[in-house]
Amino acid sequence: MIHTQKIALPRMLAEGTAILGSILLAFWIDAWWENREERELGYRYLVALQEDFTILDRELKIQLEHAASVMRNAEVVLTMASGPDAELLSDSFSRAVGAVYSIRQPNIAVPTYHDMINSGNLRLITNRELRIRMAKLIEVLQYIDEQAAIINKTYWTHHAAFMDANFVVSELGWFDDPTSEAAKERYQIMGVLPKAPFDTEVSAVRTRQFWNLIYDWTTMYGDQLTPIISARDLGSEVLVILDEEIQSFEQ
Repeated sequence: MIHTQKIALPRMLAEGTAILGSILLAFWIDAWWENREERELGYRYLVALQEDFTILDRELKIQLEHAASVMRNAEVVLTMASGPDAELLSDSFSRAVGAVYSIRQPNIAVPTYHDMINSGNLRLITNRELRIRMAKLIEVLQYIDEQAAIINKTYWTHHAAFMDANFVVSELGWFDDPTSEAAKERYQIMGVLPKAPFDTEVSAVRTRQFWNLIYDWTTMYGDQLTPIISARDLGSEVLVILDEEIQSFEQ
């Protein structure tokens, strides 16, 4: 009886060790597989972020040029408004006013980043510097978006009524390139409006109200320049870090 117990004990220990080893191995395999899946998910997120921020970089550059264009044309408008009446009746004056009010809402969405925030997957970005710079960039983008909405609201609240009362809106030259394919198709659909028999209301252009409207409009776009430049520079830094992270995954 004692001899049987002596034989059974080592066997039981061996079987127990084997079972424990199997369990630990299974846990290790699960952990390895989960880590592998998270690593692959992290890589896909990095690639998607790179694509989003590349699109954002182009959008910020377009918006920066748009803001600069508005300010340049506002300077032209104010210069002409200080000149003789004949200039205020010219097509170039109407086109300059139209270019000043060529409102553009920037498309600054970064869907991958917000998806990572909402899903809790931002933890997959282990580079602390990248996370900090993206967070700063998103904060600046929110400000730009809010400011663009204010510019749009300001136009309809303060500028639109003055434009309607004192200008022929269809002749303000908002469509800067009438030779473009989009313009040609638009004219095929809606036709070309006839020249209006009304001149620009020169007496209205000579008022402090008009001067202040254009000047304040310039100031609003001027205020947009700094955050756009800041966002552009932060975005460039983010893209550099993303490229380094992606390369480290691919090595």
